Amino acid sequence: MVYSTEEYISMDINLSPFNIGLPIRLNDFTQPQVEDLARRYGLDSFKAKDFAQLMSLVGGHPALIQISLYYLRSQEMTLQEIIEDAIANGGIYRDHLWRQLIKLQENPRLAKTYGEILAAKQGISLNPIDTYKLEGLGLIRFEGDRVLPRYGLYQSYFAKQLSTIV
Repeated sequence: MVYSTEEYISMDINLSPFNIGLPIRLNDFTQPQVEDLARRYGLDSFKAKDFAQLMSLVGGHPALIQISLYYLRSQEMTLQEIIEDAIANGGIYRDHLWRQLIKLQENPRLAKTYGEILAAKQGISLNPIDTYKLEGLGLIRFEGDRVLPRYGLYQSYFAKQLSTIV
């Protein structure tokens, strides 16, 4: 059985029929995997520094990588335009970002917690349930005991958006 944790923020975890099984975390693409995918897209002119820039923005998030490579391949945008446009409400990642933002707006306490993570300069103590929900949404990652925004894109976009609603 496979199920997503994405909807956990709106579900009562004590009543969910899906609280069985072993959780499996899907890893982000690595830089060599992204380089291989870009070659398959025919983006042979991409250099290591280009991949590093793209990955600092969206990490190895498969859907965000695919969107990026699609726009690069279709020559609708350059990498620099993608980076500059990334957090714009009309940008290429807008649908993904809006879905995440809506989930945070529906849960103000979770939005407040995420805002604290974005503002923190060092590790902070968090409610474990909120941490679990944010991780389920894919918005955070752990570095030892530290909780950090998962991607540079999330750091920039949600810092801007949550400042107006939290």
